[in-house]
Amino acid sequence: MEATAAESYPGGQLNQEDSFRVIEIQPGERNAPINVRLVTTNLQDCAPYEALSYAWGDLTQTESIEVVTTTLDNGDNPSAPLSVTISCADALRRLRCRKAPRSLWVDAICINQTRVPERNHQLLLMPRIYSGASRVVIYLGESNGADSSDAVMDWLREIHEPSDSSGHLPPPDLNVIREFLGRRWFTRVWVLQEVRLAREAIVVCGDREVSWDAFRELRDWVANRRVYEGRHRFWDLPYTVQSLVSDGPVSVLSWLPSYHAQLLHKLVHTRDLGATDPRDKLFAVIPLLEWEIWRYREAYPAAAPKESGRADCETTEFDYYGLSPAEIFTDLARELINGIGLRVLYCAATPAAIPGLPSWAPDWSYNNPQVYHVAFLRLYGLAGETGTQLRVEAASGGTIAKLGDVCDMHTDYLPLEQWEALCEPAHLECELDQRDLSRFIDVLFKGDTFNESAAIQAVAAVKRYNHDKSGDPSPKPSSHSLDWIFKGTAQETALMDIFQSALPSFQRQAERLFHACHRQRLFVTDAGCLGLAPEAARIGDQVMIIKGLDAPFVVRPEFASSDGPEAVLLLGTCYVERGTKTEAGRVDLYHTISYEERVIR
Repeated sequence: MEATAAESYPGGQLNQEDSFRVIEIQPGERNAPINVRLVTTNLQDCAPYEALSYAWGDLTQTESIEVVTTTLDNGDNPSAPLSVTISCADALRRLRCRKAPRSLWVDAICINQTRVPERNHQLLLMPRIYSGASRVVIYLGESNGADSSDAVMDWLREIHEPSDSSGHLPPPDLNVIREFLGRRWFTRVWVLQEVRLAREAIVVCGDREVSWDAFRELRDWVANRRVYEGRHRFWDLPYTVQSLVSDGPVSVLSWLPSYHAQLLHKLVHTRDLGATDPRDKLFAVIPLLEWEIWRYREAYPAAAPKESGRADCETTEFDYYGLSPAEIFTDLARELINGIGLRVLYCAATPAAIPGLPSWAPDWSYNNPQVYHVAFLRLYGLAGETGTQLRVEAASGGTIAKLGDVCDMHTDYLPLEQWEALCEPAHLECELDQRDLSRFIDVLFKGDTFNESAAIQAVAAVKRYNHDKSGDPSPKPSSHSLDWIFKGTAQETALMDIFQSALPSFQRQAERLFHACHRQRLFVTDAGCLGLAPEAARIGDQVMIIKGLDAPFVVRPEFASSDGPEAVLLLGTCYVERGTKTEAGRVDLYHTISYEERVIR
């Protein structure tokens, strides 16, 4: 459910607790103007209807439709225009019957998006609206050609319901399937609730139609391909497909101890999904989570978590859209911290996209951050907090004295040569000695190397790639024989693809390198400690170790006063090697620090 620009809405007010509206799309030819009747009804005695699940698309690209409002007292009122997005109009045109009306619930039309009280009220009803529909119609958009989306839809229908006449239908090209699953619908957070609560769901793309159950076969096909070809040669299905085609009600709820832990888990896993209104990143998952808790308790009453955080998993009346995104996310962070502790900070990253958000409050509208898998971290208690400031016990892990460029795997940029130069002792003109090289390798992989020899070769191969990509005429770097790794030239090959001909174990090690370094910067502290920091870091920032948390953070000091603790801005988590070199050998950094009170603003 997302919001359009304000305009005159043709429907009247919804006066009953379970009132909502449906539309009847009037019959017409394919390209005829769109006319609908807007009917007010209630959940108790409404006529059968379908619910539409689709992506709104560009809010600036709209089309006008004609709406006739039907009321119990006055019958049909004169028609009035209503602007909807092009995507909505395309869906209505595609789903319209030629000779009979078709009843649908469509959020952009059935909810007055300009009235905050109504949006709040309908938000609470949406789970019942989708679960009460005879089926949910998923509209992915129009076809983009017989050899692309049409081919995928035909293949999905064939693997789900094989026909004797067509024979074996081979899968489309892998890039075609990827493009199909890259359609906007698969990236939206609201669709999780819309499909999960459906009695039945069908997928419409152009003039093709297939049951949503066909995506279970797609999931199994991808899993089998990954087994035979290796994860490095494949890709992950969109979270919307992975999560919505699960077999049965068993889920993470069996090992997450509380409602707050379950909510945080759901927010982390849906973080890459989008919503036009950032507040919907929360509002879309709360009803879904509560429905899943109810299903899990129903199926496994003895094993279900005892504490839910909400009475009988019912969402209470709340002024959802009357609060700003900053207020919503700040209150959410405070509630999560009160419920499960400071591990919520692992999800915070600066800069936030939402103005006025404290640095300790995760910005859930911010996609693709480098965050930890918080559901697997230990549970700790809460330090005190006041207003928009969070008080913690923390210690300094040093000040960033040297800082490298940002790695960006999407542009084939992993500046290992520059990073390595930051680590070299000033008096050395050669590459790192073996002891320093081990530290460098450890940091590049964030301590996750199962084969140091393969890790060293992977680093050498990336440096060789960078050398060839730059066209440097000097001798190729590294003493290793790396010709077996490369197929084609660096100009023709993406950095992430240079290991495709290597052994699977080598490829997995290289994957860890790319994942660890993406959107990170190598740094050296004033004490000589190496680490990887988020891209927002700069020289002069500090490494801060919060008592009770495993991962350190990069923070930016704001001020220190004589009558209060030091205030800092939280930039995000970082990786720091476990010790610092000294004349006596290596000292465990985490065992030589003292904690003081700090304020995170």
